[in-house]
Amino acid sequence: ASDIATKAMDWFRQMFARQQDSFAKLMSGSASKWAVCPISAARSADVDDHLGVQDESLQEFQKEAYRHWTGHRSVVPGEDCSRPSGAGDAFRRAEFCSIAEMHADHLEKYTAENGSSEHFVCPLKPMLPAGEQLQVLLEKRGTCYLRMTAPQQQRHRWHFRGKFPARRQHDLVENSPRTEYELIKLMSAGAAGQATFGRLCSLEELLAQSRFCELPGIE
Repeated sequence: ASDIATKAMDWFRQMFARQQDSFAKLMSGSASKWAVCPISAARSADVDDHLGVQDESLQEFQKEAYRHWTGHRSVVPGEDCSRPSGAGDAFRRAEFCSIAEMHADHLEKYTAENGSSEHFVCPLKPMLPAGEQLQVLLEKRGTCYLRMTAPQQQRHRWHFRGKFPARRQHDLVENSPRTEYELIKLMSAGAAGQATFGRLCSLEELLAQSRFCELPGIE
């Protein structure tokens, strides 16, 4: 009796396996929308303008939820790097490693009390804690990274507000790689987000006079 039941279950799974795969692919790529009920038809447009009707974060999690059937691979932030296109000759040998996808007015727009719009960006999915993200970058042996010095952060208005969670965390500003940023090599990374690194020189200096960036020999 047990053999008959086992064979019946196997036949049942095989019969519906293809339908499960098709359904999973359909659901993982579907658009997710919010429904706010009850609400008058006159205010539905206002809700769409402020809340939005499509949740892009949920879409990303849907892909991960159905990965058993679709084969979707969730990439660890900073794990995959690619060569940029149109970045200029100075970065022809460089690679860009994405650690987050930032969206403006995400999850919803924010309007101040005076009626002005607050301009900000937020990650599409929660970012890795600093310690875990540094560990991912540390595992890329033989890789140097560009780093902004404190004066450069002030000049380009790139402020860290992680110690003040009530403040706006990410401004809507562009931070493209620049040759003036210094090259560093990660040496260690702790779980709390602290790191040690070796400093070289700026990419601009390395390209112009590389011999001044080399460590002096000791005899």
